[in-house]
Amino acid sequence: MPDPELRYLPGYLADETCVLHQSVVAYSAHGIMSPESLAEWRAHLRQRMSYPWAREGIRALRDTIDAIDSPETLDAWLRRAADEWIDPL
Repeated sequence: MPDPELRYLPGYLADETCVLHQSVVAYSAHGIMSPESLAEWRAHLRQRMSYPWAREGIRALRDTIDAIDSPETLDAWLRRAADEWIDPL
């Protein structure tokens, strides 16, 4: 029987096949990211970070998702996530 807690785990970016996929491709290729692409990233990160991890650094990551407004701030956020051993992708 599957662990009932697993149903609350957020999904992974690799499973996405919608508009978010295009946003990831644009980010990965250092392409131009539209405001819509950044909004897709923020929505994904909010969902991914919704699991109730409790470390202080993770709370800080959650609190700064809405500040992602450019490829540079997204890159900085992803680097901070990596520093916390979080892979939101």
